[in-house]
This record gives sequence, structure tokens and C-alpha cells, in this order.
Amino acid sequence: MPPYARVVFNLPLAHGFQYETAGLDVAPGMLVAAPFGHRRRPQVGCVVEVSPTLDGELESRPERVKRLAHVATPGYAIGEELRALAQWMAEHYVCSWGEALAAVSLAGFNDAGRAHEHWYSLAGGTLLPPKLTPKQQAVVDHFRATGNVPRTLPELEADCGVTAAVIRRLAHTGVLHVHRRPPARPDPYEQAAAPDTPPPLLPEQEQALEPLFAALEARRAETALLHGITGSGKTEIYLRALARAFDLGRQAIILVPEIALTPQTVGRFRARFGPRIGVIHSRLTLGQKLALWRRIELAQAHRPANAAGAEHRVGLCELQRRDREAVAVRHGRLADRAPVLVAGEDAGRFA
Repeated sequence: MPPYARVVFNLPLAHGFQYETAGLDVAPGMLVAAPFGHRRRPQVGCVVEVSPTLDGELESRPERVKRLAHVATPGYAIGEELRALAQWMAEHYVCSWGEALAAVSLAGFNDAGRAHEHWYSLAGGTLLPPKLTPKQQAVVDHFRATGNVPRTLPELEADCGVTAAVIRRLAHTGVLHVHRRPPARPDPYEQAAAPDTPPPLLPEQEQALEPLFAALEARRAETALLHGITGSGKTEIYLRALARAFDLGRQAIILVPEIALTPQTVGRFRARFGPRIGVIHSRLTLGQKLALWRRIELAQAHRPANAAGAEHRVGLCELQRRDREAVAVRHGRLADRAPVLVAGEDAGRFA
């Protein structure tokens, strides 16, 4: 593993900073916590490069290089396509690469730096100290008997009959390895919707779908504007286009104009497609976002509805309303400064 990683932060800075990996298994796209400036807490940034050597004046002064603190979101990384999109956004919107990466990341940089649960397991290849107390030995024996499956502190206290101090002492001496994971949270929209039956299409709907189907089947990047009054059947066209994308083995992003509209939109789409529909928006917790990411990685879900960070064989991107106003986003919230994002332009570039 190369010993140095270049990290960019969600700050208006034109370049990244090199850190020692400190034995961490890191790769481009991973979110890591690293000391930065005079801040007490490590700051979360994105690894954009790993290298065996230092650059510039750091090469002659390696003692000035700081070490990464830890991986902020184990198992999650911003993919290559989204990193390339973020580079384009940085140039297009005149912001830093780190700010653009924070905008496209499924796990917000601020979210990734918040509280995590600690899970414990036996450290691989560790030689046990010559003397363990009976309670410490009970913890070690428990992991050996259960296949070394990571456990939380309350679980170990209950199963082994020990206090938290015993567990933390074993972690401090290197006998146990500490895994940082975001707290698990259920899908707030997981209530099952009653299956619906697709209604017969009107001639106008069939006419609107023909060019959409043709573009999907030919894998052409095209933009289409669907115009109609409320109740004219636009949503059914979205649903049929999404079904065709699924039939072709593709995935899709549905951009909803307001978070308040998410429940009714999810209900409509899940009534047609079931649990394949996932949901991402800024009010979800980090645990909920990463739970969906794992489902997507395992191909158990298709594209999120209302997704800012999405990739993997995307064949269709639907904007349910195209507004002219740009939206300033920072840490997943409205902000007063860059980057200012225009969803339609970004979606077109990504497609």
C-alpha cells in the first residue's frame, strides 16, 4: 500500500494535502478523518490520490507530514465517475474539488465526522499478552468461540459478564481491534405499498414514450422535455420509462423537487416496483444513507429517488420539475456560498 494519501476537504482551497496513511487501507474516493490546521477534531476529507512519494518541499522534510486519523466511512467510497463529475463541477461552478466532492458524496463530509458506534473483534495476527486477567481471557475466548464476529460494547458486556473498562483495556493494548461504524437506522419509508396495476396508456402517452424507449435501447444520451398539466399522466410515463430501464438491466435516478413530496413519490414508485426503490435525501442519517449504499452495492436496490450521489449503470435520470433557480449546497444544506449547483446541468453532464 502506498504510504501517502492526498486528501481534499470541503473548503475553498485550490489543492489537496498529503498525509501518511499510517497503515490504513485507503484508496481514491474513500472518506478519511485527518488533522487539519489548528482544529481540535480531525476533519473529514476525500482521498483523491495515493502515492509512494511526497511532493515538493515535503520530500525533504517528511517529519512535517501528518498522519491520517481513521477511515470515516468504512465500506463506502465516491466512485471514479462521480469524482470525474466533481472535477467538472469544480471548474464549471468555480469552487474547489473538495467542495464539489462533498456535494456529490452520498455520505456528507459533516455526517461522516459525527458519532459512530464502536464494534470490537480480535485483532488479526496479534500475539496475546503473556498474562490476561480472567475477565479479559473470557472476552478473548468468546470471540474465538463465535468466529470473531464484531460485537458492540453493550453486547460484550452482556455476553461476557464484564465491564466496559475490560473491553477498552483490551483495545488499548491491541488485543481487540476497534471498528467505527455509523449507527444503524431503519428505512423511514420501508412501509409496504399496495401493488398497483399499470393502467392502459393514452395515445399521447404512447407517443411520448416512443422516443424515450428508443434512446434507452440504443443507449443514447438524449434530453427530453415532458410538458403537461397536473393530472395529465406524466407520472405514468416516468414509471413506464423506469420499467423499461430495469428491463434493460439499467438503473435510474428520480429527482424530486421537494423533500416534503418524498413520501407520496416513494409510495407511488414502490407500489409499482416494490423494495427496489431506495431513497436518499439530506434529512436521512448517515446510517440510513450507508445502509442504502450497501443495498445498492449488493444489487438489492436500484437507483435512489431524490439522489445527489448516484452511479452504477445509470440509464435514466428523471427530473420531475425543472426550475431555473440554482441551489447552493454545503454539507447537504442550503448555504450562502459555493458551490452553487444546477441539478439539470449536473444530471446532463453525468448522463
